[in-house]
Amino acid sequence: MKKFLLILIVLGLAYAGYYMKQHWQKKETSDHGVVPVAQASTEPGSGQSHTPGSTVVTTPETSEQPTESSVELNSDSATMTDGISLYHQKKFPKALEVLQNEFRNAKEPHDKARLLAYVAKTYEYLGQLENAQNSWNLILKDYTQSSYCGDAYYFLAQQQAKQGLLPSSMKSLENAVAYYNKSIGGLRATLELAEYHLQNSHPAEVWKYYSLASRANLPNATRKKIKTILDPIVAELKYKTELTGYTLYTVQSGDILIKIAKKLKTSVCMIRNLNGKQNDQINPKDTLKIIPGNLQIEVYKSSYFLVVYLQNGLYYQSHEVGLGKSDKTPVGTFSIKTKEKEPVWWGTDEQGRKIRVPYGDPRNVLGTRWMGFNHDGIGIHGTAEPDSIGKSRSNGCVRMRNEDVEKLYEIAEYGTQVTIYP
Repeated sequence: MKKFLLILIVLGLAYAGYYMKQHWQKKETSDHGVVPVAQASTEPGSGQSHTPGSTVVTTPETSEQPTESSVELNSDSATMTDGISLYHQKKFPKALEVLQNEFRNAKEPHDKARLLAYVAKTYEYLGQLENAQNSWNLILKDYTQSSYCGDAYYFLAQQQAKQGLLPSSMKSLENAVAYYNKSIGGLRATLELAEYHLQNSHPAEVWKYYSLASRANLPNATRKKIKTILDPIVAELKYKTELTGYTLYTVQSGDILIKIAKKLKTSVCMIRNLNGKQNDQINPKDTLKIIPGNLQIEVYKSSYFLVVYLQNGLYYQSHEVGLGKSDKTPVGTFSIKTKEKEPVWWGTDEQGRKIRVPYGDPRNVLGTRWMGFNHDGIGIHGTAEPDSIGKSRSNGCVRMRNEDVEKLYEIAEYGTQVTIYP
């Protein structure tokens, strides 16, 4: 458990600097907002003692600089209040007074939870960690549906770790994970638990927590790190029944792959892939490896990454991608309608006339594979320009390196759902 404490402290600082600055300075919405929490290494700013009590206390007369590990937050002007504005101006003593008044006067539970979270955060900046803890605890007590509960649990985990209450800290992190895609604290907790289990050689838990984290808003570099860690774990553990539902099936007389796939709720592509088959030929008494469920493909435009998940939500594979220039890649949910090896590309010549460009022609931009969506002209394909991966250069399609699109092609069945996020 000593490793756990060290990981909390080191990762808290590392994630704060990168995630918050680059990827979590997002706008608040009417559904939920985010207040970053202080890290485990945060020390009281003033050294003054304060009497714990209710959330509303006497405002300090002088302002203090925030601790280095605290992180700023951008807010949408539509949800900006006077107190939040003062908070962002780092006028923390005055912000605290105004935020407390706004909290008292707010009517809607979401508004009260958001203002209370800013009160807690302001206490953190002022080094009043006991009052901060009281505020976070009040959110957990009175606003159980709020996304800020993830930040509250994460703050408690940090404080419990500093006090040596490591089992309690672990429990708080696990509670925060329920908010992995709704709050900064929830995502940090998920990433830190994944790292903790990685350091302690618990691969199934690493797979679980990184799979959750990968569905949140992550930077490209973090997705690359997750891929490096999870790909060998998936290769090792995908045949564990308790994790993936893996089973063995003995081919019966009269069986064909499509019939087996329907009966076992899987796909022909997955059966071929798991069993190394180049065609659909099977014989009675053959034993087939089966992982049930339909795959889900998700594309995260902000990080130029495509991730494949098993039906139970576990990560299966991921690939860096290229996207449409001028934001042409559409956001939404689609399905794979067509599949083609060594595809023909229909382009236009200099006069704007439609032309057929065969596979292998340098003008063919589709690479070695094409998977078209139920959306005219949009799909996933390879590329003759591998340097365009990680960039926005296509006419709207999702581009992949040829070796990557070939891997995806082998497991993506007709009808596979593809969701593209901003």
